[in-house]
Amino acid sequence: MAVNTDVAVIGGGAVGLCTARELQTRGRQVMVIERGNFGGQCSTGNAGLVVPSHIMPLAAPGVVG
Repeated sequence: MAVNTDVAVIGGGAVGLCTARELQTRGRQVMVIERGNFGGQCSTGNAGLVVPSHIMPLAAPGVVG
């Protein structure tokens, strides 16, 4: 099967899908490669947030306090 794409984005989470969308708006042919459901892996656990200051999970003892 031949596929004509300019860019392959690996990962269908929040960052991967946003990147793919932006590339499409700039005229690129994009293929998103994801082994499971889109948004069903890391983006499920972090609610789509990319926040370097929140490395520890909120469920860890003492994080909220």
